[in-house]
Amino acid sequence: MNAIENERLRVTFRYAPGEKVYHRFETIGVMAEVLLDGKDVFTEPEQLDAGRFSCQGVGLCGEYVWDGLGAEVRKGEWYPKFGVGLIEQNEDNKPYDMWDASYQYTLFPVTAQFFEDRAVFTQEPIPCRGYAARIVKEIALSGSQIRSTTTVENCGEKPLHMAEYQHNFVAVNHQVIGPDYELEVPFNRELDKMEGSVSSLKTREKVPDVLAVEGGKMVWKRSMGEGLTLFHRFEQEALACGGKSFWTLRNKKHGLSITEEFDFVPSVLVQWGIEHCVCTEVYAPIEANPGESCRFTRTWWLKRERGE
Repeated sequence: MNAIENERLRVTFRYAPGEKVYHRFETIGVMAEVLLDGKDVFTEPEQLDAGRFSCQGVGLCGEYVWDGLGAEVRKGEWYPKFGVGLIEQNEDNKPYDMWDASYQYTLFPVTAQFFEDRAVFTQEPIPCRGYAARIVKEIALSGSQIRSTTTVENCGEKPLHMAEYQHNFVAVNHQVIGPDYELEVPFNRELDKMEGSVSSLKTREKVPDVLAVEGGKMVWKRSMGEGLTLFHRFEQEALACGGKSFWTLRNKKHGLSITEEFDFVPSVLVQWGIEHCVCTEVYAPIEANPGESCRFTRTWWLKRERGE
């Protein structure tokens, strides 16, 4: 079994114990497909073009970020990539590089329990260089809501200083990102900077007049299906959480939306997107001394804002 469901939702996980996966995204609780009312899909793979490099991300897919750990070790030594496993360093004091496909790595052990409308994933630690973490993720359904609660337990000898984010490879019913979409990110005080964030995948040059900010929302003046991408990273000082800790992607053609709410103050916000999906990446800071735990919750709402 690799899916859970209720009367509104069916969530299918990418789960295969021992399967060799790419070393970037976590190996537990990856929601590869989210289906509403048996017909509406909100998740996409990282890439559709087989000619492009891919880290094999899909759907609601998380990563633990602590790139500096690689800078502590020399070639041939090992360090943890939390959420995934142990990585063998291939160059002295090199920070983790998500684009480097040459790493050798060993996955952390994973167990999973599936119930009708709930799943619990546990990733056990392999101690390395004084670092170790047990990660437990519980994903539960209620109506058209998905609630993900993650607990990170520091089982090692050294403090943990990292972050987790969900890449959120999302769209509505496989429709290309364009004028039918709008993205609301109310906690971003510098949302206007997104207007200059679009560039060509081929030339990497900026492309004007594609994205606008109107009424506190990102709107598309034309399709991203012209080989375009968007990217902007916002640091914590640009973010104002408290009563508005959510983002919403709406599709006016289908009358559907997906909202993510979170119960923490984010450390970073990254906006990324290409032709077939747009991603809002909200970073959850993780700080835990040996013997301590850190817990955070993300909740996604799938809504039918009007009938079809």
